[in-house]
Amino acid sequence: MAEADSSQPRRLVTLRLRLTLWVVVIAAVVQLTISLVTLLFQASAIRALYDDQLKLRASEIIEALPLNPSDATPDDLRQFAERSSLQVFFDQVRIAIFDMEGNPVAIDPLMPPPESPVTVARAAEHGNGAFADWTADSESSGANAEFSNRTYAIPIVAGNAAPPGLILWIATSDRYAAQRIQSFRGAVTLSTIAGMLGTAIAGWFIAGIAVRPLDELRSAVRGLSPGHMTLDPNDGADDPEVMQLR
Repeated sequence: MAEADSSQPRRLVTLRLRLTLWVVVIAAVVQLTISLVTLLFQASAIRALYDDQLKLRASEIIEALPLNPSDATPDDLRQFAERSSLQVFFDQVRIAIFDMEGNPVAIDPLMPPPESPVTVARAAEHGNGAFADWTADSESSGANAEFSNRTYAIPIVAGNAAPPGLILWIATSDRYAAQRIQSFRGAVTLSTIAGMLGTAIAGWFIAGIAVRPLDELRSAVRGLSPGHMTLDPNDGADDPEVMQLR
């Protein structure tokens, strides 16, 4: 028999390993896509829940304001803020009241709002609630300076008692939402890594089953000789690929 052409490069990666890598790559694309979609959906749901809670607190604060909200004192605002801060979703809460031009009419000097909050302008323009993110300065941001603040502004309407032209502004750290999203991201990352390891192990065994007929065929071919040119009927009896070569 002629010797094999030594000029052809030999594959250093076995067929079993190549099949395993293909299984892992395909599974990785599918799993990463599902994980990304799930993460984006869950993050959106967490932020929506957080915004709903902030909107609910604003409605409760409006109901508790004096008949003339512009007469609310810093102590009143501070009490409302402390009461709201007891909620599981919120840290330190800031509360202020603005007119329709964005000028503050009732603020707490200990927790000052930003100048001309963007949410107040949006609420005045559209006549309904508006959300926005706000990064407070380091001196007044408190213990959660590393987190941004989620702000909400809404025109004050409490039956016919409240005068028109006032807007309630409320803000609090988004630490809760950020930590929930971070925790979920970590869980998704761990599950993805575990899934990839499981896929690699399963792919290795599946690839082993797939290449077993080739290993049996190779063993049978090694047994061929000039006086024995047929395959043993017992070699690969259950494999159609081998039976076709007899």
